[in-house]
Amino acid sequence: MLFEAANSSKDYHGDPPQLLYDVPSSSGIQTTDKEPKLPVDILFLTVENDEFLACYQQLKNPCRQWFDDLGYVYFEEEDESQKEKVKIALLKCYGGSGGPGGSLISVKNAVTVLRPKAVISVGACSGLNPAKTKLGDVIVSSRLSTYASKLVMSDQEQSTGLRTYISKHFLNVIKNCADGWEAPLKNPEASQAVEVHCGEILSGPEQIQAEYRRDQLAKCNLMAMAVEMEGEGVFTAAFDSGIEWLIVKGIADYAVSSSAQQNAKSWRRCACVMAASLVMHILSNSTVFRSWPHYKGRVAGIKRSAECVEVAGSVKSLKSDVADVQLRLTQVEEKQSSAEPPIIPG
Repeated sequence: MLFEAANSSKDYHGDPPQLLYDVPSSSGIQTTDKEPKLPVDILFLTVENDEFLACYQQLKNPCRQWFDDLGYVYFEEEDESQKEKVKIALLKCYGGSGGPGGSLISVKNAVTVLRPKAVISVGACSGLNPAKTKLGDVIVSSRLSTYASKLVMSDQEQSTGLRTYISKHFLNVIKNCADGWEAPLKNPEASQAVEVHCGEILSGPEQIQAEYRRDQLAKCNLMAMAVEMEGEGVFTAAFDSGIEWLIVKGIADYAVSSSAQQNAKSWRRCACVMAASLVMHILSNSTVFRSWPHYKGRVAGIKRSAECVEVAGSVKSLKSDVADVQLRLTQVEEKQSSAEPPIIPG
């Protein structure tokens, strides 16, 4: 069976199923530069090449544009057939939530420039429970928990991380996110079905490749299904900006060393393709997202500034007019006072 990891926490061998299409390599990326029409609707955030390429594969007629605060951002070149589609921007950041170029600052910068309605972190994660999930399955975050911050006492440590539901609109959307979705497999009949799980995802600063650490986190977070590194930054930036957010990631491993899992790179590619495909399926009905508001913070600020400048200009002009009138009145009064009194005939 292809998904052998589901049978044992000690067994991560086996080949991933064959994908329906080939994922392009970095050398196959189109480098056509074209200025996009802003704002976009959804921002895709990725880290690793496999994550980026799996999302890039989903773009129709991709093009790119350079932004000083973001680097290259990839879009779909808009034509008549895409007017009703959700407008997507694809961005790559550095790993982790904090630090230069991490998910927090990348999303914050992207939101002010691209003004999306929502951000989705797409890619690969590590599963926490091989008995309940299998390699290649997709985890959609209904909740996000962080674990790094903690209270250290003399006799024990206690986690003080946050636990939150995803944003309101996406919480409604993901209830039916797998309806009608077909995993992009070449021979789906010959493979065990790829499952979609809506559940809790852990986010923290650790890149875990040790079974004991995975089991520690699983024991302390019984509802968590997977662990990754960018979700905390995505949540923080989206919460602060007032936009929707979601995390969708395929299980690429079970937080063990690469030597303990055969074909680790192939499984990572497979997991990323499954996640990207599901996200595009979620976004396929543009009507769902039509009423969602774009980020307006920067635009509103510019508008307010422009209005202030306009009012200030009007006040200055009015003061100038008043001063001119006062000067003329003064001149008239001086002429009247210096003029000889009129002779009245007797």
